[in-house]
Amino acid sequence: MVAYFDKHEYPATSWIPLNLAESLKDELEREGFKPLGARELRDWMIEVIEDQRAQNTLVVFLQDVAPDTILDRFTPDALVRQYLDHGGCILWLGDIPFWYRGKEGEEKPEPIYGNLVPINLLGVIPVITYTPTDVVEITKEGRKLGLTIKWTSHRPVIYMKDKSHDFIPLAKSKPLIAHCVPLTIEGRPVKEVIREPSLLGRILRYFRGRFQLGVAEVEVRSEAERGKKRPTVFITGEKLPCAWIKKFGDGMFIRLWDMPIRSELVNYYTRIIATEILRITRRKSLK
Repeated sequence: MVAYFDKHEYPATSWIPLNLAESLKDELEREGFKPLGARELRDWMIEVIEDQRAQNTLVVFLQDVAPDTILDRFTPDALVRQYLDHGGCILWLGDIPFWYRGKEGEEKPEPIYGNLVPINLLGVIPVITYTPTDVVEITKEGRKLGLTIKWTSHRPVIYMKDKSHDFIPLAKSKPLIAHCVPLTIEGRPVKEVIREPSLLGRILRYFRGRFQLGVAEVEVRSEAERGKKRPTVFITGEKLPCAWIKKFGDGMFIRLWDMPIRSELVNYYTRIIATEILRITRRKSLK
């Protein structure tokens, strides 16, 4: 098992303070995890894929910004997705996975969400919310995995509500108001493409009809702001997955703790998150 942490060459992070990431790295290293920097992680992923050893391996991302060494493309042929497709496992905490990308020597992450990266790589649609109505509700599957900590969710997702087994909710939240990420396709808003008679437009309309997000659109802006482009906002009224597993054959992506963490509470969160990570990895029998 390895842990990604690279504060010197790839210092970018979002909701996970670097001092918390470093404290978690120290705790996990004492329990047998091997810390890897951005280049080391790339070489390790290539090695386990080529040697057909990706299955039953695990990477914990202690910085919630993936480096460009593994997030080298915005499509499913990115190295990080290839690792999942070959049976690897990723545990992610903090901000939306693949919302940003880290670059060498830069503390500020590169925003890449306009390229649909979270959707392209993981097949889920992130939702932005600042109005959670309660702490999360851990599901039966989440309890089986070893989740015990409850938190306030900020970035749940919507997904296809069919009976496939490739998506497993681990915890759910019920935001009062939410909006989908500002998506574009080739620089054009999705809401324009979705009205077209093209094949892509029909596909988008089909998926939109399957999402159970929202009973009404709401608009909150001053007279001076009218006419400006703003994201569509929804009153949701339903529980949305905020911790989940997305399977890719034998591989899986585990997403937990979608919340910003205050740097003043590093000692507290180091203790409880490290304990939770160790419990989860032991129950999954990952190496």
